[in-house]
Amino acid sequence: MKLSAHITRNVPRKSVYTRLIALSWLFAGLFLLCQPASAQTHYLDSLKKAIQSPSITDSVKASTLQEIGYHLVDSDPKEGRKYFWAAYLLCAKNQWVTAMGSSAGYMGQSFYTSNEFDSAFHYLDLARKAFEKDTTPRAGANLGVILNIQANIEKAQGKYQAAIEHYLASNEAVGKVESKERAINLGIGYINIALVFKEMKQYQNVIDYCKKAINLFDKEEKKLSDSAYLKILNGARLQGSLYIADAYINLGALSTAGQILDNLQKAVKEVNSHDLSAFYYTELGNYYKAGAFWGKAQTAYNQALSFAAKIDRRKTEPLLALAEIAAKQQNYSASTVYARSALSTQRAHIKPKVKAQALKLLAEALLANKQYPEAARQFQAYATLSDSLNSAQAKIKINEIENKYQNKQKADSILVLTKNSQMQLLALHKKESQNIFIIIATCLLLLTGLLFYRNLRHKHLLLKNQKSFSINKFCN
Repeated sequence: MKLSAHITRNVPRKSVYTRLIALSWLFAGLFLLCQPASAQTHYLDSLKKAIQSPSITDSVKASTLQEIGYHLVDSDPKEGRKYFWAAYLLCAKNQWVTAMGSSAGYMGQSFYTSNEFDSAFHYLDLARKAFEKDTTPRAGANLGVILNIQANIEKAQGKYQAAIEHYLASNEAVGKVESKERAINLGIGYINIALVFKEMKQYQNVIDYCKKAINLFDKEEKKLSDSAYLKILNGARLQGSLYIADAYINLGALSTAGQILDNLQKAVKEVNSHDLSAFYYTELGNYYKAGAFWGKAQTAYNQALSFAAKIDRRKTEPLLALAEIAAKQQNYSASTVYARSALSTQRAHIKPKVKAQALKLLAEALLANKQYPEAARQFQAYATLSDSLNSAQAKIKINEIENKYQNKQKADSILVLTKNSQMQLLALHKKESQNIFIIIATCLLLLTGLLFYRNLRHKHLLLKNQKSFSINKFCN
């Protein structure tokens, strides 16, 4: 997502954010391509000179710092970040939260693009805190973008639960903003959640969330008249449908997956997008590979590669699949070539699990070709990465267990407090019962004593009367 925000004399201008990465980066790229290199250099020199002026106001200086950072961050990320950070500090001094958020957001995005996830998350968190204080109409969209990138980082790190929570929070923030792209952004948010479940191999959840996105796109299509937005919506809907097909392939429901792919073929051609076409033929290859139709799978994967000629992130999956098929056919030389190609295209878009898979395929192919020293090196690289992955997964598991243990401790503490309270109540009731018993016993003793006294007195009177009667009788 390309962030864009500038500052006027006193207040930040309206920040324009989008979750549609390709479009925003494309516009920025086209702008830069249209400018001669010498003109760009002269322009940046004039901006750098302007910020040295003693008469420049903070708002203009902050805007200029952002502008310099924006033009440098792609070609020289470290230098570009310096200007964004200077802009952030200046905006923080003046409490311009929108511009603070955009400056920190640009830095976070730059680190994210460089796969420096810890630094990226730190600066994105600064942006998030700034945007949470933002009262402008676009505050929700700004916050949604930041939360979305944070979720992408957590997904890449295997922190799946946290990623899902951030994607949901991103959707909640974006959902509060009334805009033409609102439904598109929400739908893409659901697809992002589906991709987390894909990493977790929970394919039914992938299907459910992609269908949720597609239903939203279908409803929104009737309301949109803007052809540009309709094109974006249609592309997102096709991606969701392809992820559903992929989920059915992984679930072994090949007939359902095949039917979906047949239905999508015409729509993909009409969109005329190399990215979507590469995605479609990769899934078609996966479909044939799952059915062990090696020849058809290879044809589909090669078609995917032809469409992905300039899209590195779309090359990796078909290359790895071709390496695997070649190994099954005992064509180890071809398997080696495909695995090496997959590793070379992964440099900018590497996922540790994918790299481990490529290293394993390469090592096995080299071993089969009796290239022992190189095979040993690749196996060592694979083992090191696997240990790292297992360690990371172990840490995630340990954290989950610790969280469960802490929750159990809290529950146990509550239970102990409850039991203590119950014991205290029982003791109180027991004491009250004892007091009542003592009172009743005392009353009974008093009553018994009274009755005993009355009986003795009555007996004494009888004896006295009898004695008087005997004396009187004797006298007579």
